Amino acid sequence: MWVDHGLVFPYQSGGPLYGANVTKALKKVLKANGLPEKRFHDPRHTGATNMAALGADMRVIQEVLGHTDYGFTVSVYAHSDRDRERKNADAMGGFLRG
Repeated sequence: MWVDHGLVFPYQSGGPLYGANVTKALKKVLKANGLPEKRFHDPRHTGATNMAALGADMRVIQEVLGHTDYGFTVSVYAHSDRDRERKNADAMGGFLRG
């Protein structure tokens, strides 16, 4: 019996999907298509890393990911911020040198 829980990707009954089943299905699809094994969580991390690399504010990334602790978000994704800062500093140095 279907019960609408307002989920984006519900199980056949409308309830939540179970992580282990999602990961198992993902690995099966990846293997069948000759792709490397990935965790279901990996695209989330890649998306957040790309957001940081493109200059998104860490508070925005925190909100998108649903982290309650800003410090956690910064500790995981700050490397992208440092890379961006380094590129900006190099660009400014090039500009100042002419």
